[in-house]
Amino acid sequence: MGVKYGIKCAECDYKATITQGIGMLFRPDIVFYGDDGDPARYRDPGFIDSDYKRGDPLLLSIIDSREIREKSFGMLADGAEPDEDYSYELYICPACMRLTSKFYFKLTSPTEQYEPDHRCVNCGTRLDRAELEDREDGRMEVINPDRSKIDWHCPECGGDCLISSGYEMMWD
Repeated sequence: MGVKYGIKCAECDYKATITQGIGMLFRPDIVFYGDDGDPARYRDPGFIDSDYKRGDPLLLSIIDSREIREKSFGMLADGAEPDEDYSYELYICPACMRLTSKFYFKLTSPTEQYEPDHRCVNCGTRLDRAELEDREDGRMEVINPDRSKIDWHCPECGGDCLISSGYEMMWD
């Protein structure tokens, strides 16, 4: 089950909608190889804001970078295996501090491991995976996956107070 929620700067109009997790449709065969054609196992992906076509790997519609798609499908065609740890994750741009959601996955072949190199749509910098941690005072801290703090500042006003926008929903 996934979650979608809103975050915003407490000092200006900057806000972002974050999607995390995966739904029941996100089985490895459908994500990386495509629908197996069994209608009993198929779920309608109508909730996805994409151009998903039944039979195609879902990865085609959730990864916007042509380079990432080409590298991924090339490795899969050569026998690489997807890791079980894949989902929508929070990412931060270390240059302009924008927060966004991107689909994380890892492919492993006998000679190589590959993780997507997502880029900021604003400035082109390589994005880093991040997490949010709620503080007792209602603020949110942006942290690295290793739990170390990121010195987040609003990309619009430079403020340092990130809060929930009050929007949250579960998706499947």
